[in-house]
Amino acid sequence: MGTPTPPPSPPGDTCGHCDGILWPAGVTPKFVPVEFKNLVKCAACPYDPPNAKWWFEQNPVLACLWEYVDSLYLMTLLLQAADSILLVTSPEAPPEWFFFTDTADPCEKNFTNEYESCGIEIGSIQGSAIVHWPGP
Repeated sequence: MGTPTPPPSPPGDTCGHCDGILWPAGVTPKFVPVEFKNLVKCAACPYDPPNAKWWFEQNPVLACLWEYVDSLYLMTLLLQAADSILLVTSPEAPPEWFFFTDTADPCEKNFTNEYESCGIEIGSIQGSAIVHWPGP
């Protein structure tokens, strides 16, 4: 499970947030791998949690947003001046399943799932994610 490694590509569009912190200055990555671990499936959810490495692609309009979308998951990573947000849901509702969410410090690469107990529309709990930024 997960996505295959994309072919080498040119750098993405410039995202000023975290430039020179998470990636070399002036070289915003177009693709970035995000690895989810130890997410625990909730009994009501028909889908397995996304425990694997996924390649997110930079949004063509919003340079500080990376996404992965398929028939089961809508994954987004947003870097803002005040925080970093990682979210995994199902792409359509109803029902909409929520697998992972964390709002972390700016320029963060380690995330912890804020979902701690199963409930309506919660597809998985616990677990963590790491964004493998290329480093400065």
